[in-house]
Amino acid sequence: MRVASIPCKDETLDSIPTYTVNEIKDKLKNIKCNNLHVKNKKQWHLEDFATFDIETTTIISDTPYGFMYHWQFSLFNQLVITGRTWEEFSELLEMLAKHFNLYANKKLIIYVHNLGFEFQFIKDFLLCYDDINVFATKKREPIYCTCDELGLEFRCSQRLSNMSLNKFTTSELYGKHIKAAGDLEYRVLRIPTTELDDKEFGYCIADVVALYDAVKSKMK
Repeated sequence: MRVASIPCKDETLDSIPTYTVNEIKDKLKNIKCNNLHVKNKKQWHLEDFATFDIETTTIISDTPYGFMYHWQFSLFNQLVITGRTWEEFSELLEMLAKHFNLYANKKLIIYVHNLGFEFQFIKDFLLCYDDINVFATKKREPIYCTCDELGLEFRCSQRLSNMSLNKFTTSELYGKHIKAAGDLEYRVLRIPTTELDDKEFGYCIADVVALYDAVKSKMK
């Protein structure tokens, strides 16, 4: 377990425990979620939702390319999970699908702010699963992406809020926590084995915790 310090609107800091995929296996047993009926008595999704975000590095060369070096996931605002590889993330998703008995007609909703960016990385590992469906308004601008095999639906919270993550989370209308600012230097080259200091780690975790707060408040 690692504890992250993330900022609140009242200028205090909250201590948020985070866990790796291996560390949550026992904790997941205590997390339950009721179903919510939608769409003609055939489509269901879990009553609560999750949030997801990644940190990436870009290699500048004749053919620039980027890759993910850290991901963070907040499940129902009760459990924050982190990882460094897509293999770990796939393991988490399969674990959630089994635990909540997810399938094509019973899904977990996962909000991602600016899904168009994350989707360029997510799609590479989702292709190994069956029944991937994407709804987009234009090229590289997906509104949602479903994976029926795992019972998952990634939704773009930027389209829900029509605001940047900073504006969405700092608005007095939405939530307790805010997006951290200025603690992660994006010009630094990082890879999945790069250690993050406490400020950098807190910056990562604040994104998913603050986003969960903001989406939950907007729904209410």
